[in-house]
Amino acid sequence: MSLESDEEYETMSSDNEERHDSDISEEKLFVDEALAKDKLPSYDGDFAPYFQNLTTATLFCWIYKHNISTNAYEDLVDIIMRPEFNRDHIQNLSQFHQKKTPSTLKDSKMAYQLSISDIIWNVLNNPSLLKEMYFGAGVDSKTKSEYWHGTLWAESPLFSQEQLMISGEIYQCGDFVYYYDNERKLGRLRAILLNEENQQYRLRIQKVLDYSDLPGTFKGELRQNRFLSGEVWLQDEPFLTITTSQISEKVAADTLRITEILYKHHTYWRIRMFIIR
Repeated sequence: MSLESDEEYETMSSDNEERHDSDISEEKLFVDEALAKDKLPSYDGDFAPYFQNLTTATLFCWIYKHNISTNAYEDLVDIIMRPEFNRDHIQNLSQFHQKKTPSTLKDSKMAYQLSISDIIWNVLNNPSLLKEMYFGAGVDSKTKSEYWHGTLWAESPLFSQEQLMISGEIYQCGDFVYYYDNERKLGRLRAILLNEENQQYRLRIQKVLDYSDLPGTFKGELRQNRFLSGEVWLQDEPFLTITTSQISEKVAADTLRITEILYKHHTYWRIRMFIIR
């Protein structure tokens, strides 16, 4: 190695030692709570509200993804900022990987565990994020592009709308109802949705079948006699979406006799036992 390179290495090492001594002399500041609302960063642009531009965002992700220490980051900046630095000289790093040098990383170091409740509080109190959020009933949309367009949101008691007043009567998800679809039919209310186009309520209905609606392979004297005694069959998907004006009346679940559910498996109809919950 040339004398000039040795001098450069000694200069860099000296700078690091001075920086380390300066850090020790300064009073240590431990962060053990979330930032106050008025101290949160706020930027405009594609990386708002936490980052000003692509450079700061990607460097932040790189540092925390690979657990880069502050001193290591500062050394990297010193190298890149040197006039002699040429990025074309770095074609690959395989030569560094072949060096079996011992690691100088510490086994452990001080860290701050972010509080989930603090993160949620900061997100919900950030105006630029809050305006992009949605809290409400599942949305009936032709294009399924958001989480609230899906079945899980629409039928979840945590997210969805659980009940709706129709013609002076309260209907809840899970109720059995009579509805009109060319004729009066029986079904089960699975979800209350908002139509994306006109913001009117729509209802997702699970069909309830009588004996005549069953596929031929499931028809027989036994099920026919059970139907004559008042039994009907619940059908899994596909569900039906109707308007509130198509609802006729609510049916008490204890007046229905349902012991089986019809479903499709690999394009074939199957039937299994079912208990109303």
